[in-house]
Amino acid sequence: MALQDESLGIDQLSVDYDYLVYRISDRVKSLELEATRLVQRQNELVGQVSERVIDENIERFRGVLRGLDELEEYFAMMEQIGMITDSFKERLDSAMAALK
Repeated sequence: MALQDESLGIDQLSVDYDYLVYRISDRVKSLELEATRLVQRQNELVGQVSERVIDENIERFRGVLRGLDELEEYFAMMEQIGMITDSFKERLDSAMAALK
């Protein structure tokens, strides 16, 4: 029963990891697209700069920065998953050694 629980845990960890990688990839693409749009818009407005436009762009870039903060959290989650898998590998190696 414990082995089956461990197997389900590994499966869930794998699913969680894949989903996290997908979310990171999706978020990176989204942020890249938004940053590209902002830079293109900024270039278009170089000749027509106004304080209002600058403030709007600053707020949008702050949004991009918030998105990057989210990405940092995702990478921290990935690091935690790595630590969990390392710990599991050590326990598995220990269990295998005990069985020999």
